[in-house]
Amino acid sequence: MKKQIIIFAAVASIALLFSCHKKENEGNKLPYLGGRVVLINSDTPVPDAVVRFAKWANTCLTCPMSYVEVGTDTTDESGHFDIPTNTDATMAIAFGVDSIYDRQSAEGNVTAYIENGGELKLSLVPPAWIKVSALDVEPLNPEIDYVEGFPNTGTLVFPMVYLGNPIIWKVDGNISKWVSYRFVYTDNSSTPIAHYDISPPPPFDTTEYIITY
Repeated sequence: MKKQIIIFAAVASIALLFSCHKKENEGNKLPYLGGRVVLINSDTPVPDAVVRFAKWANTCLTCPMSYVEVGTDTTDESGHFDIPTNTDATMAIAFGVDSIYDRQSAEGNVTAYIENGGELKLSLVPPAWIKVSALDVEPLNPEIDYVEGFPNTGTLVFPMVYLGNPIIWKVDGNISKWVSYRFVYTDNSSTPIAHYDISPPPPFDTTEYIITY
């Protein structure tokens, strides 16, 4: 009889331990704030973005697994969107207005949000424009014919920039860039390739950069 009481007490202690641990975990959960769509590398909200919720599933018995949309929401002026805590979605993707944004956001983890709370943030890449020109600040150096730019992985695509003839091209806003260029002389010789760092261009605006020689 004494042995049975000891066993019962041990089982009760284990049950109490798990119960306390569960309550502690629940107490550590963050409040559910829903989600926000912002411009990449900033906290600037994106209104009127469509957020699509999806899950990994079969659409038919013989079909391969794929993402299936299970709901949508549209962001308000603060970029906020709602996430139902009873949704079976596992991911969320934001889509900006087609006439402004070229691509969708990266996938957001809805499962982690439901388990932990907090705020799910999705980022869109805004457009920006770069204007590049070459300026002769040393009149005694007339032998340069033009400035030639080179594309690099993850950089601006830089066509030839002829003297006094600036170019403008569309780039990703809020993301740092760099270009590589060289000066080409009238005899077709050229200088070594130089690299020019470009700070993140402001979104929805044109930033001017001048290469001097």
